[in-house]
Amino acid sequence: MGFSSWLNRFFDILSAPNYVYMKILYLIIICAVLLTSFPTQSSADVHWLLGGEIRETYTDNVTYTKNDPIRDAVTGISLLGGAKYEGKNTYLDVKGRVTQNIYASHSEFNNISEDIYVSWHHDLTPYDGFTVRDTFQHGEDPFNFESAFGRTSGRYSFSHNYLDMSYARILSKQWTAKLNYRQFNDNYSRSDISDSVQYSPGVETIYEFDSAHQALLSYDFDHRTFDPGESASTHTVSTGYRHYLTNQWVVELKPGVSLIDSYSGRHYTKPRYEASLTEIVDKNTTFKVKYVQSYAPTSYNQDIFNSWRWVGEATKQLSDLLIGRVSAFFGKGEYVASEIRDKLIGANVNIEYALTKHSDLFLSYSLERTDSNTDTRDYTRNMVTAGIKFSF
Repeated sequence: MGFSSWLNRFFDILSAPNYVYMKILYLIIICAVLLTSFPTQSSADVHWLLGGEIRETYTDNVTYTKNDPIRDAVTGISLLGGAKYEGKNTYLDVKGRVTQNIYASHSEFNNISEDIYVSWHHDLTPYDGFTVRDTFQHGEDPFNFESAFGRTSGRYSFSHNYLDMSYARILSKQWTAKLNYRQFNDNYSRSDISDSVQYSPGVETIYEFDSAHQALLSYDFDHRTFDPGESASTHTVSTGYRHYLTNQWVVELKPGVSLIDSYSGRHYTKPRYEASLTEIVDKNTTFKVKYVQSYAPTSYNQDIFNSWRWVGEATKQLSDLLIGRVSAFFGKGEYVASEIRDKLIGANVNIEYALTKHSDLFLSYSLERTDSNTDTRDYTRNMVTAGIKFSF
């Protein structure tokens, strides 16, 4: 088999929604090739990760429904692996997790979930470089509140792949330019939700007035196609301002406008707003709050989602052995054509205790509630989770 034939077969496998394990295998092979291809690499340059996790979760709504929700206890057993390489001009980080979820009373919901994260950066010169990130997720439960917002209710499996590639170049002491390409592949097990792919090229530039003040300008083109189904496109131009209040506090404002060609053929011109406040003391002490208002296509519905959301998260090192994490989500949205309106409220509290150098105990509580003008989309879900994780 020639190289071009192998390459075509490779992309056929990566694009097929049912080849989950083949995707994992191919990504492992790619990462192994990359890790062994750096001429300056020694065994000490690569940091390998091997770990696992055992957790017990009680949830009062397995099926994400309002009427007659199913309650159950779920045992999750995870295997984790990864590798990190840091060279003079190259950085590579690979992480993967496979989880077997076992339901105590409803074995028909037993499933296996997977998630993989790859991040690669290479400096071509001191002035320019490439960055590639890829995130793959397969499961039956949304991985976060953002992915649950606007979601079609019910229990079903999905696979999401998010590819983010960029090329950045320093044009002068004050100017930096970046070319971006993002791609979203979304596949669902339900016949009433079409699979889709979104292509999103873009360009952005940053101008530094000084070390504390930056001006931002960007253009993004988003094109989502459903199979079977229609397509929609969005052109978004945004300006922005980033201000470093201190070495730890950063505020960012990004107003913009979106020109939308919808699935129905109608055209819209709508505003887009984004604002955030971030504090980073160290990796275990962070705070961020973010607001986004936009008109945009989603993977759940062949419709434009007019929405706004507040997202907040904080991490705090409470003691030498104890770390606390809190996250919250509040958003409202309406699908323009179908007039479906959703409101989602979510909160999560997590505490981790370092039992040994290689193991941690954790305890968490999560609340997720969706209110809609369509009764079949309403649900409330509480989860309590306790477990242990270890790494080597």
